[in-house]
Amino acid sequence: MLEAVQIYESEEYDTKPVDMGQYNIQWNQEKKLLLKIDLHLIPVCALFIFISLLDQGNIFTAEFDKMQSFIGLEGSQFNHCIMICIVTYAVFAVPSCLGLIKTSPSSWLSTIISCWGVVMTTMGIIHDFTGLFWSRFFLGVFEAGMLPGVSFVLSIWYKKNELQFRQALLTGLAVSANAFGGLLSWTILMMTGVGGLEGWRWVFIIEGSLSVVVGGFGYMIMCNYPDTSDLLSYSEKKIMNKRVLAAEGWNMEEFEDNEDDEYEGEESEIMQLFKRYKWNGLEGSLIDWQVWFHTMIYIAISVAKYSINILLPRILGSMNFTEEKIKLISIPVFTSSSICSILVAIASDKVAARSPALVLSFVMIIAGFIVIMISEVHDTRGSVAYSGMFLASIGVYTAIPASVTWLSNNTLCQAKRLFALALQIGLGELGGVVATYIYINSNTSKSFAHGMIIIIAFSGLILVILLSFIYLKTNRKRIKICTSVIAERLPNMDLALVGDKNVFFRYMN
Repeated sequence: MLEAVQIYESEEYDTKPVDMGQYNIQWNQEKKLLLKIDLHLIPVCALFIFISLLDQGNIFTAEFDKMQSFIGLEGSQFNHCIMICIVTYAVFAVPSCLGLIKTSPSSWLSTIISCWGVVMTTMGIIHDFTGLFWSRFFLGVFEAGMLPGVSFVLSIWYKKNELQFRQALLTGLAVSANAFGGLLSWTILMMTGVGGLEGWRWVFIIEGSLSVVVGGFGYMIMCNYPDTSDLLSYSEKKIMNKRVLAAEGWNMEEFEDNEDDEYEGEESEIMQLFKRYKWNGLEGSLIDWQVWFHTMIYIAISVAKYSINILLPRILGSMNFTEEKIKLISIPVFTSSSICSILVAIASDKVAARSPALVLSFVMIIAGFIVIMISEVHDTRGSVAYSGMFLASIGVYTAIPASVTWLSNNTLCQAKRLFALALQIGLGELGGVVATYIYINSNTSKSFAHGMIIIIAFSGLILVILLSFIYLKTNRKRIKICTSVIAERLPNMDLALVGDKNVFFRYMN
């Protein structure tokens, strides 16, 4: 490996300069630059995810306000409206990535936020099942590109051993804010009668309008790629780009040869390769076995996540809490989950390993649902099931950033990484369909439903252990190849095609 790669893969940092040609920097300078990026990028991305979660969940607030009776929903029509959003989210996650490649993160992400904001606002004037169904359809279409897009942008700005902390921080801020967002929706319900409209209509109109506003401002405040961002100076662009690329294994000597042509407001060679080989990235992600492993793991996490969203209000409702108190008492569950997720992410980045965090997460999910099942089978107080919710929720929201980061770390080519994340997150959301079917089916007993979630979580745990073993075996095989033969480093153009399949690349466990 190149010297720069060896330096960046080290777990210890000191005040020695990092070897990046003439742009040597001290670690304390790099830390200041990272703080600058964190303060600009993380809050904006967290705001985007918060708006997405807020608009996904406000239909349940409308359900509480008897929306079904106002628009004449019958039988399972409400469930169909829930399902269609999840299905379109899964189907359109990959196509949405093409829009991001063609434009830029600031342009594309702000556009889809504004689009789903318009859709959400129009939900305030629907009068029948058809209107709600198609509104939810297009909501899923536009929201599909948000989480994969944001996760991809983070992978461009941060090195492998910095990424999970940022993913966890982003997820934690958004989830905690969304817990408080439920109180916002409840407050808006009090506007019933204003303008002759029901409260649930005002929820859609106001929160949809908020999304449109955020989308408009998002274009101005969202960071693009390091080499084209207005946030960084000329030298900072070189530092940010090279520190990430060197750690991933790109040929830095080529960048030194072309340094006079780059960073003058134009796209660097690496971003040109990213756009040039987008179709190779799509094909590579579709046929890569590891992408499908990670997708199945994410589905298991998603099943548990949606199960928590369904069960938590039911458990608190069985304790005779009002709707207002249910939303208040839900806040500690998600806040504690966010804090634990961030702490685990810090440790995971420190040891440069993802599988231990996922193993711990699935164990907590399994333990949490076992507590819930025992509580309901023996008809104990709801407080026991509530404690199980804490365990399961901590497991879920620790697993999400760990799972996304693990796949991101193990895909080298940027185009392939973007499509791989879209497949993982998009198809992974189908776990919501599974959870909804398990818990809404009236013929399913509670113990059987909880048992199904435990089995699915255990399957996810087995997949994590198996994938970690495969990565370990592959790395040992590649090390043996590199030490037994003279292996030449590929030029970046070829590396963009071969990606993580080249013998110099090491999978992170």
